[in-house]
Amino acid sequence: MDLERAIDYTNRLLLGSRQRSLTAIEALTFKAIWLDLSYQDASQNSNYEVATIKNAASRLLQDLSKAVDQRVSKKNCKGIVLALASQVETQVDWGNAPIDMQPFCGRTVELAQLQQWILGDRAKLISLLGTGGIGKTALAARAGDHVSADFAFVLWRSLREAPPLRELLTDLVQFLSGFTEIELPPMDDRAISRLLHYLQQQRCLIIFDNAEAIMAAGDYAGQYRPGYENYGLLFGAIGTVRHQSCLLLTSREPLPELMELAGVDLPVRSISLTGLDHAANQLLEKIGLQGVPSDLDRLRDHCQGNPLYLRIVANTIVQTFNGKVAQFLQGDQYTYGKIAAVLQQQLDRLTIPEKVIVYHLAIKREPQTRSQLEQHLQPLDLVRDLDQTINSLQSRSLLETTQNEGFTLQNVVMEFMTTSVLQVLSAEIRGDRAAFFLTA
Repeated sequence: MDLERAIDYTNRLLLGSRQRSLTAIEALTFKAIWLDLSYQDASQNSNYEVATIKNAASRLLQDLSKAVDQRVSKKNCKGIVLALASQVETQVDWGNAPIDMQPFCGRTVELAQLQQWILGDRAKLISLLGTGGIGKTALAARAGDHVSADFAFVLWRSLREAPPLRELLTDLVQFLSGFTEIELPPMDDRAISRLLHYLQQQRCLIIFDNAEAIMAAGDYAGQYRPGYENYGLLFGAIGTVRHQSCLLLTSREPLPELMELAGVDLPVRSISLTGLDHAANQLLEKIGLQGVPSDLDRLRDHCQGNPLYLRIVANTIVQTFNGKVAQFLQGDQYTYGKIAAVLQQQLDRLTIPEKVIVYHLAIKREPQTRSQLEQHLQPLDLVRDLDQTINSLQSRSLLETTQNEGFTLQNVVMEFMTTSVLQVLSAEIRGDRAAFFLTA
């Protein structure tokens, strides 16, 4: 146990007995005891007199003795703390975190990066961004497992059902306080302050999954749903106020506070996940596919290395084609069932200008430059929003940039959108739905 974790654990001991953590001079005194330094040495490295440090040490050791119900002295303090800490496990509440239903492959670089940010850099707020199925949830869960021993508390909460902020804060504070604090102050800022109090007193890892659920559908990326703007106060506070904890969240689109605060060597960080590379082939083989490397490469590339798409397609190949990839590739059909459902969710969140561009790219089936998109949007009076529309689609991981500065869609998205165009047109011709294409 290093010094910082020892201080965290001692704070937890004292909070349980005297309802307050170490003061500045107590922390200095504890450091001297832990490192086996004399009070004279501690005084020379601080602004406190030796007598002041001795008095603080005496009171601290008395309080610790009461907290652990045995005599604690300068000589045995470190041994007692180490012995007690070894008997205490991290308090973990994984909530409704999903279990591993398929093999976890790859992501070694991203996992190492997260561990460095959380443990080494002690980042306060980290976001995992990427399109649906890219592996954000699986990576967050794996990272949580790997770093949990460094925290007093680990909590997982899904935002899929978009809980109101006060409901979420109450849940978190109750758990972190050992259910001694039931009611929160009525004002949002004061309720957030109560959560920050516990994040300051003890090292906590909180994971929010599916944060895109609190973002507005039918609006550009990065806009909160009406009534959920107060989440911005929470994220802003966690990213800027001094504390010793970490909030890790997953989202299909960036949150405004993270876009504003994130940066290299800053307390707020962000990772945008892309598809798996050769680890995708390992995933396919573990699921039970049989095929030459070139066939596995073709399947991986067509699905852009998206783990969810790959698992869905691979399971279909196992069930329908006895695991033989070559037979499946002859049909060249990738978007159906669960993949279509994921893509439809993303399509439903788009603004009208975003849908126009996505449909246009699906119809053209070749990369389009900015000027070509501008020409297409000119008759619709949507040119003034073009840059914002492009940025929003890129934030949602739906738009890709080619080497010649053109824009295109991922392969699977392209196929889905092409099918969607035909379905929408047919419905409009039959009069089954309001016109979109027939008025454009």
